[in-house]
Order: sequence, then structure tokens, then C-alpha cells
Amino acid sequence: MTVIRRPGASSAAVLLALSASLVAAHLLAPEWSRRAGLDVWNLPSANADFHAATEERDEVSANADRSARRREAANQIATRLVNGTITLSAATDEVMEVFRDSSGVSIFLESLHPTIPSERHRFARHMIDRAKRLLVDDPDRCATPDRCATVVARLEKEYKAMLASPEASTVR
Repeated sequence: MTVIRRPGASSAAVLLALSASLVAAHLLAPEWSRRAGLDVWNLPSANADFHAATEERDEVSANADRSARRREAANQIATRLVNGTITLSAATDEVMEVFRDSSGVSIFLESLHPTIPSERHRFARHMIDRAKRLLVDDPDRCATPDRCATVVARLEKEYKAMLASPEASTVR
């Protein structure tokens, strides 16, 4: 006797049983089914979350790249300041331009130096601190202790001259 096979009917039965088991798993253990990824009916929502997370990651990465470029530019200005190829006043103006779009730096400097009279003076102090770090981090720049002391004394003298300017009396 020959048996007539009906592959379509068995496929439909398997599909129906699988669908029923997914629904039962969700009804009996909804948290487990979500963690296991069995809640396939939420796929559009999961895709939207994935795209939002990807965009946020890209934005964070771009911001990190911009921040790294700003720090590198500030370090280059500080190197010129240490070498004496730029004045503290000019270096301050340049670094303020570098950090113009970064409000976080201004807020940080204000919290670090609350008694300094203006934003420009806070950036000048920041450049002196950055120059000092360069001197400490690179022993070749400070071949002798006198060299380091001379550079720091020059910067402090320029800073005092900036504080004596009429602009120092007005708080920005």
C-alpha cells in the first residue's frame, strides 16, 4: 500500500506548534523570553533601539575625536609658549579659540579657579599649568632646573601683567 505524503500539511503543523510554543513561553516566562530573544513581535522596536544606540555611539566617538584634536592643539600652543615663540597673551587667545565650542572646558576652569577675575585669565592660568606639565613630562625641555624656573618665571610675569590690565577688573 502506498502512502501519500503531504509535506505542506506537516510543515503547517510544525509552524503552528512552534508559534504556539513561542506564545506559551512568553505567557509563562515573559522576562526569560525577552532575554532569550524569543519575543520576535518586538523586532521593529529592537531595531529602532539598535539604530538609536548606533547613532549615539557614533556621536560619542566623534566628540572624543574632536576633544582629542582640541587637546593636541592646546598642547602645540603650550609647546610654543614653553619655547618662547609666543606670548602668554597670544597663546591665551589661541587656546580660547580652540576651546570656543566646548563649554565644558570653561565651566571646568571656572570651578578650578573661581577667584580668577575673567574667563581669559582662567585660560591664561590653564596655559601656564599646561606648560608646567609639558616641562615636567619632558625632561629634555628642562635640561637644567634653571631652564624650567626661567620659563615658569617668564609665564608668571606675563600673567601678572595680564592681571594688571584694565580688562582684569571686569568679570566676564
